[in-house]
This record gives sequence, structure tokens and C-alpha cells, in this order.
Amino acid sequence: MDFIVDVLLAVPRWLFKVLSDLVISTLELVLPDEISSDLVSMLNQIYEVAGWALEMGEFKYGLSMIVTAVIARFIFSLIPFVGK
Repeated sequence: MDFIVDVLLAVPRWLFKVLSDLVISTLELVLPDEISSDLVSMLNQIYEVAGWALEMGEFKYGLSMIVTAVIARFIFSLIPFVGK
């Protein structure tokens, strides 16, 4: 069960990291060095704050509860006279 949660959490983190790296590299090409270094540090801080907010909000625990509830609902729907 933890593997599923880890995979589901790894995909958004990877996607966010790839997109932020793309934005950073684009800004480095377009803007002067002093402005781009400030924006790079700001984007890195946003990534750290987003990770902190997910951890403080117990996102991993909540996601595991949702996955468990969906699996339990599927199993209950297979039982005669209990499901639909």
C-alpha cells in the first residue's frame, strides 16, 4: 500500500521539478544574470514551501486513506446484496 502512495506522490513531485527546471533554464536564457539568479532562488524557495505544506497537511496519510476507501468500495460492490 505504501508503494502505491509513494508512486502517486512521486509523479507530481517529479512533474513539478521538471517544470520548475524548465522555467529556470528559460529565465536564465532570457534575463540578465543578476535578475535570473534572484528568480532561481525564489523558485527554489517555492518548491521547498510546497513540499513543506504537503508534509504538514499530511498529504501522504490522506492519499493513503483515499486509496484504501476506493479499494474497499470496489470490494464491497462485488459482494452480493451489499453492492448495487
